Amino acid sequence: MKQTKVPLDERLARKDLISLLGAYDHISVVGEADDVPSAAKAIEKLDPDVIFLNIQMPGDSGFDLLEKAEVEAQVIFVTAYDE
Repeated sequence: MKQTKVPLDERLARKDLISLLGAYDHISVVGEADDVPSAAKAIEKLDPDVIFLNIQMPGDSGFDLLEKAEVEAQVIFVTAYDE
């Protein structure tokens, strides 16, 4: 299986987002993923209510994930890119 390296800034951005969401008692972060295949598996397994989805992901995009996975959750796109 091909391994995809996740840039450090993306891991730090996820950590920051999880930290920010932790301030709200009614929000529980149930999972996170490094790429589209692991995100699709997590969505299938965890059935979240809301997904914070990065537009640029290693190998594919967040839009590719929406085409590949059955997503019933509300989606909030996040990105650190200015384009």
